[in-house]
Amino acid sequence: MPIITSIILFGLVTYYLYQKRPTFAGKEVDYSFGDPALQKIKSKLEEQEYISAEFLINQLDADDLRQAIDHVTLNGDGKTILDWKEALPDSQMVNLFLGVYYIHQASIDRGNLPMDALSAKQEELFFDNSDKAKDLLENIDSDDELKAEAYAQLLRISGTTGDFKNADIYFDKCLALNPTHLWAHIEYAENIQPKWGGNLKTIEKFIDGLTDDPLVNQTVYLKMVWDSVLANENLFGGSMNDLKQQAKALLFEIDAELNNHPPSSIQKYVLYNYMTVVSEEFGIKALNQKYNKMMGGNFTLYPFGIMR
Repeated sequence: MPIITSIILFGLVTYYLYQKRPTFAGKEVDYSFGDPALQKIKSKLEEQEYISAEFLINQLDADDLRQAIDHVTLNGDGKTILDWKEALPDSQMVNLFLGVYYIHQASIDRGNLPMDALSAKQEELFFDNSDKAKDLLENIDSDDELKAEAYAQLLRISGTTGDFKNADIYFDKCLALNPTHLWAHIEYAENIQPKWGGNLKTIEKFIDGLTDDPLVNQTVYLKMVWDSVLANENLFGGSMNDLKQQAKALLFEIDAELNNHPPSSIQKYVLYNYMTVVSEEFGIKALNQKYNKMMGGNFTLYPFGIMR
């Protein structure tokens, strides 16, 4: 895609999201999503009780681990993590948290601008923080859960820096350790889209090979619908009119599944966020109101980005 076309597309998408955001937003996000166990971990770190904090983190499953990291790195102070690193320099866990802290800082430095529109200083900060994150995350060699999360975060870096050749490697490594890692699927679904050089054939292959895990499956399908809206291209193939019918059928199907089998994972809020924005886009008021309420103000990084 020509550079000027990419800049225009990115600008239109950013404007669209900016226009949509006031419908849902209006307050700072608590990325613990109200979970007292995650809040306790952050408190322990701030109180410099690092051994106790790491013990609590080790009790988390993969979904809670992801949210604990975002809570500490987005709602907390970077100095807290740097002090942790100084106190326990050989800790694999602090390297994971610090790596993600640098990823978030890179995103904040970049803002909503495409790479070609960054100032020299913004570009320098963005790549400096991305490189710091990559160095930390690539050297994590601990238990499978930490390694899987590190690969998922590296997949995120590969997308934001345009290093798409490594996306397949990180995705495969993550899924070898955790086949149902939600955020690895989300990031990979982002990276293979035409706006980043992917194509519909790659998307079709990815969707056909999706895990049967309901949370992953439902979230990825809704993400692709929403991204189709933003790109004004049906990423499932077919026309935008086809997408409208596909989206409505999908929304009601997922709603029925959720009624019968509500997810227990804290990452359910990603799904609820997508149910909210997609149902609003396609004029299904009842589902929009239902899932907006179920979101409870817990805005996730997809589809809303960092909100603080």
